[in-house]
Parts: sequence; structure tokens; C-alpha cells
Amino acid sequence: MTIQKIENIREVETTRTVGIWWNRRFRASIQQVIVILCLVAVVWFFASNAAVNIDRQKLNFGFDFLWREAGFGIGESLVAYSSQNSFAWAFVVGLANTVGVSLGALILTTVIGFAVGIGSLSMNTAVRRVCLTYVAMFRNVPLLLQLYLWYSIATGLLPAPAGAWNFLGIYVSRVGVYLPVVTFSPTPISALTSLAVAGAVSLGVWWFILQRNLSLMVVLSAAAIAAVAWIATMLVAGDAVIDLPVWQKFRFNGGMKFSPEFCALLLGLSVYTASFVAEIVRAGIVAVKKGQKEAAQALGLTSGQTMRYVVVPQAARVIIPPLTSQYLNLVKNSSLGVAIGYPDFVSIGNTTLNITGRAIECVAIMMAVYLALSLTISALMNIYNKKMALRTR
Repeated sequence: MTIQKIENIREVETTRTVGIWWNRRFRASIQQVIVILCLVAVVWFFASNAAVNIDRQKLNFGFDFLWREAGFGIGESLVAYSSQNSFAWAFVVGLANTVGVSLGALILTTVIGFAVGIGSLSMNTAVRRVCLTYVAMFRNVPLLLQLYLWYSIATGLLPAPAGAWNFLGIYVSRVGVYLPVVTFSPTPISALTSLAVAGAVSLGVWWFILQRNLSLMVVLSAAAIAAVAWIATMLVAGDAVIDLPVWQKFRFNGGMKFSPEFCALLLGLSVYTASFVAEIVRAGIVAVKKGQKEAAQALGLTSGQTMRYVVVPQAARVIIPPLTSQYLNLVKNSSLGVAIGYPDFVSIGNTTLNITGRAIECVAIMMAVYLALSLTISALMNIYNKKMALRTR
């Protein structure tokens, strides 16, 4: 007879002899019901008070304002927008701006954080000291001050547009950063052909060069190579052209522009969060037992191969959970872009609030969107964490 069956028999006997109240499962169920009722009562209390106050002040409550004309402009947007669009579309534009800068910052943060974290354990004294100084400097200065610093550099210390720095068609000045961009005008035949070429190249990389490994880095590498093959095919077919920025008559024409506000927020978020990621990476690498490294060296692996194939895969199991928290913090910290004038989701929400006076609705929308973004990132990182977890039989 198993232990679980013995415990069940004891519970049944106890219930019969001393009453149902002393049954452990019954008491646990009663406690859960009481907690749920208390939470419902608290929510009802605040909701009823809010309804009474809204009635008393004769305020309107609802989300019908979202479909009215916004009537205000947005200085920078990743999607098309005009002042004749609705408030709902203005929120979408703000969300696109937030997601764009957050996605770029996540990539930069990961690259910088891993490089600095590994460099802080380097045998080279100069490299190690530089990495440790970087972490100590940027981790202990508030992010808002760093954003002001980067914005001051972007708008005050960079050259004027006429004398912009030029590197491979990329222009950097105090009015922003201008990049070459590929514009497409595909026909159905060229689009299908280019997609077929990109798919073939991606599969070729996946199967022959990367040895059928299904790790995240392999998937990302195959996707990047496929994207390059697709663009190259479109250029060769003549259905795509490279639009270069050119300085003409007191302004740049062509290309893609990133404003000083976007660049300052991108650098501020990346540099600040990377200082925390670097410490997480360093701690994860140190957590790998020394014997693992010695065994790899005994097999003839170089230092780079040891780090790539032995240390980092084991350290990832320690790194991923706290790394998820830093990614969540980065997305939420992007709301500080309003301090330097970047039209992110919070900035659009504040403008809408001031115009419509719908404070509760606007704040609720902002809270719901950031909650959805955080839950999405957390879910994706949990999936990756499960993939990297040890599997036992």
C-alpha cells in the first residue's frame, strides 16, 4: 500500500471521528473561498466608489473617444499618421514607436551585455578593467540622467547637418541619423522567385553549414541569411533600389531618418540595461564548474570553443531567468522617453488624456498595453528557458 493511500484512509477516518471541519482539504478549500471573496469585496468597493465619484462630478466614462479625430500631430512615427486619424490610431502609432525602440534596445543590450560580461572575466587586465568600470559607471547612475546626457550629446555636440559625419552612406548629425534604405516595387513573379531563393538559401545554411542544429542562434542566423538573399535577389531583378540619403538645399533627402530623441533613448536603454546584463552573464559563467572548462581544454578545445560549446550553454540556464527580468525592465523603462520628447506610447497617452480629459480610460489603456507587452516577453523567454533546461529520464 502506497503512502498516498495510507494518508487518504487516515483523512477519511479522521473525518468520520472528529467531523468534517478538521479535514485538511476541506479547511484549505474554505480558506481559498474566503480569500477570493475578500478580493471580490475589495474590487467591488473601489469600483463602486469610483462610479459614485464619476457620477458626482458628472464625468463621462467610456472608450467612445477613441474613434474621434485626434487633431494633433506626432513628430516621429514608424507607421503612417496624420492629425485627421483617430485617437485609436494615435495609440497604435505610439505603440509602434515603443515596440520599435524597445526591440532595437533589446538587441543592443544583449550584444553589449554579453560582450562586457565575458570581457569582465578576460585574462587581459586592460580589457577586464574597462568592462568592470563600464558596469560600475552605468549601473549606478539613474537612467533618466543618462537619457538627458545622451540627448544633450545628440543635439549639442554632434556636427551640423551640412557637416554631418559620413560613413558608408550613413550620415550622423545633430538633427538625427540618416541611413540608406531599400525600397521595393515587386511584381508577383519576382516576389515569388525571391522568396523561393531565400528559402533555398536558408535551408542550405540550416542543413549543410550549421549541421542541423536547431538552437536559437542557428534559427536567427538562417533567418538573417535568408533575408539578405531575398533582398539581393530583388536588387538583381531590378524590383528594388537602394535609396541613399543626400544633402540638398539645407536638408537631407532620401534614406531613413532616426531622430535625436530616438537615438538618445535607444542608446540610453541599451547602455544602462547592458550593465546589469553584463553582471548576470558574469555570474552565470562563474557558476559553471571549473572542471567543465578543464575537461574541454583537455579535449583540445581552444578558449573560444570552450566558451561557445561548453561554458555558455551551461551558463545560459543560470542567465535566462534574471535576463528575463532585465528585458521586462527595459520595455517598461522605455516610457521615460517622454522626458526627452520621444513620442512613445506614454507620450501619446498623456496627450490624449489632456485633450479628452478621460484620465481613467487613458491610464487603463496604457497599463493594459504594458501588461500585455511584459506577459508576451515573459512567455517567450519561458519557452526558451524550457528549451535550455536539463532533461532527465
